[in-house]
Amino acid sequence: MINIEGPLAMTEVLPEDFAGMIALRQELFIEEAVTSGVPLTNAEAHVQNWGDDISLRNLNQTWGMWLENPNDYRMRLVWRGEEMVGVYTAERIHPEFQTAKHLMAIQLAPDIRGRGVGSMILKDFIDWHAGLDARLEVFSGNKPAKAFYARLGFTDTGIEKDIQIGGHSTTLQMLTRKAGEVS
Repeated sequence: MINIEGPLAMTEVLPEDFAGMIALRQELFIEEAVTSGVPLTNAEAHVQNWGDDISLRNLNQTWGMWLENPNDYRMRLVWRGEEMVGVYTAERIHPEFQTAKHLMAIQLAPDIRGRGVGSMILKDFIDWHAGLDARLEVFSGNKPAKAFYARLGFTDTGIEKDIQIGGHSTTLQMLTRKAGEVS
């Protein structure tokens, strides 16, 4: 366990954390999508099946494989006492980006944002396989997240990807940070 700020701690994910991790990711995804301009009903529709039996089995299998390969996958949780308040997942080599590590998600409860937790997580991600470039995707409309990543040395690549969130079209922007850059 790594103490990150006051009563907050970051731990590795364990299989018994999966159900809570899904619930937290659903809640935080909806908030992030709405902040980025996705209508609430579309965001809710997008995550409604994440907790069904088939999705849970698939995630248990996928996340279980990730836990068995810590050199290739990173999964961490942020806790406030017994309450899960954040999640961070990354992969060393993404199929689309063979020379970079890929930040798949940093999701933090709104009440712990702006307290250095995201910066601590991002530093952990950058230090993990430090010789690789770092890449991530962010909702184009999520100005607070884009400003946060820019402060930590990430730049817009100009690459965008159109996606559907519960039937609503939106865009993700690719950001990158070169290995060895100091922010």
